[in-house]
Amino acid sequence: MATLVASYAISYLEAGLVSDAGREQGVPEFWDPTRIGAWAANLFAIAVFVPIFEESLTRGLGYHLLEPLGTRAAIVVTAVAFTLAHGVIVDIPVILATGIGLGYMRASTGSIYPCIALHGFFNGFGLVVAALVARG
Repeated sequence: MATLVASYAISYLEAGLVSDAGREQGVPEFWDPTRIGAWAANLFAIAVFVPIFEESLTRGLGYHLLEPLGTRAAIVVTAVAFTLAHGVIVDIPVILATGIGLGYMRASTGSIYPCIALHGFFNGFGLVVAALVARG
């Protein structure tokens, strides 16, 4: 829960500070009801497939390989790798905070499944809210 609150708070602050900058991974700023099928496919990809893939790679394989260096190192290095893999600049604070939170969750639960669930919720919630408050 703390990861979600921190990530959304950072995202909100970031949007206020750099509102004129284009969001690299932004969603459309308008809603087109004629494209509901494409939107639903995108929601599935971003809220289901992407979290499974990214968490398996970072908090699964990456964390496992780095864990011998210590929990802190495994959390930080996988969070940085997670952030860099997104290839964005503006959203670095949000993605890094989310990655650290997910790494801590992985360390405290010993499982990637809660990380997949939280990551999926974070991505899915963002898409749904964007559609609900879309301009146009």
